[in-house]
Amino acid sequence: MKHGVDGHVAALPPSTAVAERGWLRWTLWLALAAAWLWPGLTRPSMLGAAVDWSYFTAHDISAFRSLVEHGQLPAWDPYACGGIPMIGNLQTRPVGLTALLTWLFGLWPGLRLSLLAMVVLGMEGGYRYARHRGVAGVGALLAGAAFATSGRLAQAIAEGQPGLMAFELAPWALLCLERGWRDWRAASVGGLWMALSFLEGGAVPTPLTAVLLLIVTLLRTGVALWRRGHDDVAPWRPFAALGWMATVAAGVTAFRLLPVAESLWLWPRQWQAQDVYTIGHVLNMMVIAEPPGSHTANGASYFGTPLLMVALAALLLRDKRAVWPALLLCLSLDLATGTRDLLGVFPAIRGLPVLENLRHPMRFGLYTALFCATCAGVAVDALERGLHHRLQRRLADAPPLLASLLAATAALALALWPLSDGAIFTGRRVAGVFGRPAPLLVDQPFRQSLGNRWAADTWPALNLGTLSCFEEQPFPQAIGLRGDRKAEEFVDPPEAGTATRLAWSPQGIDVEVALAADVTDATLVVNQNYHRAWNAGALPTLARADGLLAVRLPPGRSHVALRFSDPAVHVGLAISACFLLGVPLLHHRRQRRRAVESGGDAREAP
Repeated sequence: MKHGVDGHVAALPPSTAVAERGWLRWTLWLALAAAWLWPGLTRPSMLGAAVDWSYFTAHDISAFRSLVEHGQLPAWDPYACGGIPMIGNLQTRPVGLTALLTWLFGLWPGLRLSLLAMVVLGMEGGYRYARHRGVAGVGALLAGAAFATSGRLAQAIAEGQPGLMAFELAPWALLCLERGWRDWRAASVGGLWMALSFLEGGAVPTPLTAVLLLIVTLLRTGVALWRRGHDDVAPWRPFAALGWMATVAAGVTAFRLLPVAESLWLWPRQWQAQDVYTIGHVLNMMVIAEPPGSHTANGASYFGTPLLMVALAALLLRDKRAVWPALLLCLSLDLATGTRDLLGVFPAIRGLPVLENLRHPMRFGLYTALFCATCAGVAVDALERGLHHRLQRRLADAPPLLASLLAATAALALALWPLSDGAIFTGRRVAGVFGRPAPLLVDQPFRQSLGNRWAADTWPALNLGTLSCFEEQPFPQAIGLRGDRKAEEFVDPPEAGTATRLAWSPQGIDVEVALAADVTDATLVVNQNYHRAWNAGALPTLARADGLLAVRLPPGRSHVALRFSDPAVHVGLAISACFLLGVPLLHHRRQRRRAVESGGDAREAP
């Protein structure tokens, strides 16, 4: 017998022995994810036609050129808007899993492999969360696969927003939070998953997942207070676990979080629209199999009626394992309606600091898919366990393996019904995305151009900056920027001398300047926006009246070495290093102290 969550006790289903084999399960995930993303995986240099594909790919190219071609941390983006912060821009993902894969495999293969990696992580995360809630075997496999291939994730790919694939990490964060109520190490690991979510998709998945974790924490605290004296979780533990997760996540990502916080403070994102949907509208997005034309159309969040019906079967069976995910399913569905939600949770959330510009609440429907898949897993698991028990009694004289095979086959048949319905529908959407050739990367001297925001990825690929700005934050753009200058670095006034570029990289510019003998007051002007992090050693940098970056020059001939060096990034790197090294050391010392005190195993109760 095996103890499940909330005291549920039952024999594990026969298929558990297969599902628990890690190498076999990961092979299954790879096969399913590859099939779902096919044929995009075979054509990595093909992009989608949606405008956002061009926009986000432009940022990926800029980060790739800084990191791989120049060996520099992508802190400044000279290709966008005449030069803006990159690591401080929430819309980018210059560091993280995607950046690592592009560094290892090249730009286009790396970007496509990042989609594959996210889907695989989503499947494993959904599976592990279902296992944590007491579901095993085929039921847990269904939960992982159905969540990771649900419609809102397919919509992210169709719309060209690969950063939204960080939603695939939500089950990991939720799993670690719930385990963190009893084990601090799990909360620390949860902080790492939230850190990866922030690095891969900071603008949307991170705040929405944080809201989900906060709601789960409030619910669990309420349960602990209600059952005070009879609960193995102290009332303070849920908030303590959430706080520690947030601390670890913030500490590990401090090198990005500090510049992001500064840019949001100076140039806040604005979203004044009221997002209002009816419950019927949200359900139509989830269960109507129509090719959606927009992110709020029918089918945009599709996971299908079959999955919902199997999930409802778990409630009809009155299986206690379905209570918690069913409660969270209802809450996430309510949140997806936005400012019209029945409980008034979403308006309250938008009243919190930082979250006042939270938008597109229908994306909470992705968590509805997770909890619906978990409930469906409960029903499939219950079928397999119950059928196996009955077959064992009826086939007492037959080989024991026969009852196991029959029960597992029945469970698999039930699981394939909702999984094939959802994955085939969403997979067709993904398959039709990649039809536009990606721009070729060209190595030529950098200069600014007028550009075109509707083909944003063309310009960094050509090593050209674009002055056609399209950012959700109102980054300042110098009025002195030009896309037709003869030289990107020049002396002002022009008759005062000459400037010759010696070397250029996104984070550094070297220029040889020769001033006329009688000139004592001149500046070197760079055709980029000024930012406080640019420095030229002992030479003072300044912002001209027209907003361009300039350096005050000494008389005669001089070598000007401009470097982008942001103190916020450096301080953040130091903090991140301390957390990455300190948290494991803290848990190791705590484990040793507990071992000394107990005289035995220092591991905490699971």
